[in-house]
Amino acid sequence: MGYEVTGGDPDRFFRPLKAEMVRNISNWKLPLWSDLFGFGMPLAAQSEVGAFYVPHYFIYGTFGTEAGYRVSMVVHQLLAAFFIWKLSGRFGADQLGRMIAIMIYLYGGFPTIQASKEWAILGMAWLPCAFLGTEIWLHDRDRKGLILLSLSLASLALIGHFQMAQITSLGLFFWVMSRITGRPKLVSACPGLVLAIVTAIFIASPQLALSWDYARSVGATDRSFSTLAYYSYPIISFLEFFFPLWTRTLVGGPEGAYWTLHSTTQFEACQFVGSCGLVFSVIGLFRKDFRKESMSLFGLAFISILLSTMPQWSESGYAAILKFPGMGLFRCPGRYGILLHFSLAILAAIGVGEKLTKAPMVIIIALFIFSLYQLFRISGIEYFISGMRIKLSFHLTETLAEGCILFVIAMFLTTRKLKVSRFWQVALPTIIFCEMSYFYLSGPTRWGQSIDVIHTSRLLGKLAPARETYSLSGPVDNLPVSIGVRTTAAYFGVNMPSANELAKAIVEQAVQLDRQGRHGDYDNYLRKIGATHQLQLASGPGAELFPNDSLSGVIAPLQGRVQNLYLRKIEGTENAINLFNGEIQSAANEKDAFNQWLTQSNEKNNLIMTHKTLNDFKHILSKPLDREASVASAEESDRVRVSHRGSFILCLRKTFDKGLKARAKDNQEVTIFPINGGQTAVLVTSNEKTPTTSEIEFYYWPDSLNLTLPIAVSGLIFMMYLGVPLISYRIRKQSISVPG
Repeated sequence: MGYEVTGGDPDRFFRPLKAEMVRNISNWKLPLWSDLFGFGMPLAAQSEVGAFYVPHYFIYGTFGTEAGYRVSMVVHQLLAAFFIWKLSGRFGADQLGRMIAIMIYLYGGFPTIQASKEWAILGMAWLPCAFLGTEIWLHDRDRKGLILLSLSLASLALIGHFQMAQITSLGLFFWVMSRITGRPKLVSACPGLVLAIVTAIFIASPQLALSWDYARSVGATDRSFSTLAYYSYPIISFLEFFFPLWTRTLVGGPEGAYWTLHSTTQFEACQFVGSCGLVFSVIGLFRKDFRKESMSLFGLAFISILLSTMPQWSESGYAAILKFPGMGLFRCPGRYGILLHFSLAILAAIGVGEKLTKAPMVIIIALFIFSLYQLFRISGIEYFISGMRIKLSFHLTETLAEGCILFVIAMFLTTRKLKVSRFWQVALPTIIFCEMSYFYLSGPTRWGQSIDVIHTSRLLGKLAPARETYSLSGPVDNLPVSIGVRTTAAYFGVNMPSANELAKAIVEQAVQLDRQGRHGDYDNYLRKIGATHQLQLASGPGAELFPNDSLSGVIAPLQGRVQNLYLRKIEGTENAINLFNGEIQSAANEKDAFNQWLTQSNEKNNLIMTHKTLNDFKHILSKPLDREASVASAEESDRVRVSHRGSFILCLRKTFDKGLKARAKDNQEVTIFPINGGQTAVLVTSNEKTPTTSEIEFYYWPDSLNLTLPIAVSGLIFMMYLGVPLISYRIRKQSISVPG
């Protein structure tokens, strides 16, 4: 219908990435590389694209970028509902309990704050599938369980973010340990689980290898402790279980003083399963006929609370945990809260219909009273941040009234004999649905009616006729990519290749000067990095006015109130391809090399290399260069024809990447090396003494794909083989049962 998450990362980051994937799919190409993000980037290595996740090709190939983004999330929410239904049924939940578990899982705290991120919603579908497969194999020895486990873990690694795969794997480890403790018969099932995990790694190996190489090249595998520990969950915020409004009405908003004090934002911190859901979870924990399952779920919830909050109360303890294999790769420890959310949803399903006995009642009332006391205690408390006194203020009366009313309703509903009364079987899920959906839609995620900015923006339409040759600079992040226009300053949310990081800094400086009305001060730099147009927030010489353009609605959340936009053409943009005919200079690092290249005069065409690259290059260069060589033609930087007599160096305004390859018309590989702070140069050696023309073709094909693609295919074949005995068994069983 067009009602969707708006603003923030979906507009700035995720949908432009998907737009490039759709453009490649429509041209029957794998989305491996894109030239439209800054100086270019290995598209498939940016895991948020999900280049090897097969459902993307069907969904985005059919619905396109905008509708596909919504359809993909809805389809996977339905998958999540199906797997939660099946898993909670294995733990003894009736149909009403399963329905409530689905509502809690789909509309609780974790999806409330991650509703805008496709990878999070997709991950929520495959997480319960992994636990379902594990349970089926542990207790039934049914190969279907191994297939589900392999499929889910592989999908979690392919959907667009490895953190969900890491969290699920960690949760499965503790789950299996708790399930086999004291039950020696279950230990014999572990080799099968290991086999399923290895199969999943095989299937996901193309994405894992590409992203690992990319992460190492941009320094994402060597993050500081402060980066890894940021975005944890404040312990006092657990008051949200009974009083969810208190964090949502805090003065300062989702990134106010309270959140800054606790090194997080509300966009990464929320826990809410509803008042009825919390009561049913405690009841389910004490259900005697499912004590083993309940204790395993309790252990999973405990691990989740421990990891998601530890940076708040023991930095040294969390630093020690980060030293374990796989634990020091991801930031945002608050995301471990998905395991708590998942556990409480299943426990609630078990608890529905059970009698509220003394033990759970005492625990629930004690928790409520404690939360009530803490809410009064923190109301009006003052913090000192950066020498300033800040008062913690929220809507206390409204929060109290809402929390107490919901608690009374929850206690009243959970004391009824639900299996007897049809009225309560209808009233209970209705009340829970209203409560959950209200807090889901009133969370920090921005919801609204989508606007087709791509086709309604006159400013973007101005660039559309020759979009492949244009590059837009200004406060637009990746949005121009959605219409095929290159963005001069790409935004990935994390580290980028050095050339793109440095170019983004240039554009940010130009945006600050634009606010001051100092246009043209950075034109030489913008011209150097290939900008053809600058989007401005202030008027200036030669800038065309676009009043109330629909694009302003996308920029406004980041840049404040924006009504008028201006578009200015930058004259004399440098070519993306040229031949080296100057001197080779050295620099201490990539940043110095970029700055030297950026500030050299237009008459010069020098190569700037780091010391290490220069030393390696001297071993490669064995023949003198043809200083009179010239570019005969170029097609989108992918195919270049050069007229020359001897050897030459071709310089490209393209990100250097080891997966980027070049070959001559005789299919001979050509040497590529980094220059100018992370851009690309090509060395072609030749023995020709007479004038000739060489054709150089560029393509992106990482060496890792030569190994991982066959491995992935073998993993898929093996997973299919696991399913063959199941099919043949069912056929035999049916043939035997036929009368006569």
